[in-house]
Amino acid sequence: MLEESLKREIEAVLRSEGSITKMNTASENKMLRRPAAEAIEDDLYLNFKNDRDKLRTILEDSTKMWIGKKIKEIMSENYYKVSERGIKVKHNKHTIFSTASSYEPIV
Repeated sequence: MLEESLKREIEAVLRSEGSITKMNTASENKMLRRPAAEAIEDDLYLNFKNDRDKLRTILEDSTKMWIGKKIKEIMSENYYKVSERGIKVKHNKHTIFSTASSYEPIV
C-alpha cells in the first residue's frame, strides 16, 4: 500500500521544476512526442535508489498507476492534454514504466 508520506515524496519529485521541464519537453515536438513518464523515470529512480523499500513500492503496478494519474494532473495544470495512451516506453537506464501516455499542448 502506498503510504501518504511516500506519496508526498513522489509528488515532490514529479512537481520539481526539472521534472516538469522534462515532461513538457517530451510533449512539445509533435514528431518526437514521447510519454511524460518516460522523461522522469531516472528522476524517480535516483531519488529513491538508496531506499529499497520505497523503490520496491514505486515498482508496484498500483503505485505506477497512481504516478500516472499525478502526471496527468500536473500536465493538465501546465496546459497539456492526453494525446495518446498506452505508448510503449523506451528503455531508459532505469526503466520503471512499460507503457504510458503522451501529451500535447492545449491550444
